[in-house]
Amino acid sequence: MLQGEVPSARRTGPTRRRAPAAARSLSRRQSEVLELLANGIPARQIAVRLGLAETTVRNHIRHLLRKLGCHSQLEAVAVAYRLDLLDRPEVSAAAAPRLKVDERRRPEGSSAGP
Repeated sequence: MLQGEVPSARRTGPTRRRAPAAARSLSRRQSEVLELLANGIPARQIAVRLGLAETTVRNHIRHLLRKLGCHSQLEAVAVAYRLDLLDRPEVSAAAAPRLKVDERRRPEGSSAGP
């Protein structure tokens, strides 16, 4: 190494390139926990739904994060959607939020209107 050269960081966890192969190795239970996480259900409630200890659910989460090469539950859900491990939710027009525009209210200093 030359003087002033910074050593390159070594990755100890799975890389993005390995994520698809590792993702295929998710256990049935890990896939089930991932799906519930994607629905916004916290670990404590997942444990109740699945009849497991909360510690067991957290272990499943930790293992699936490692297999997907992720650092957070949110990232794991995003990667799972990207790899088609989760079905994308159907959003109907009725369920989509609608913005209401009040034509009577205008920001101060707006030159439009009377």
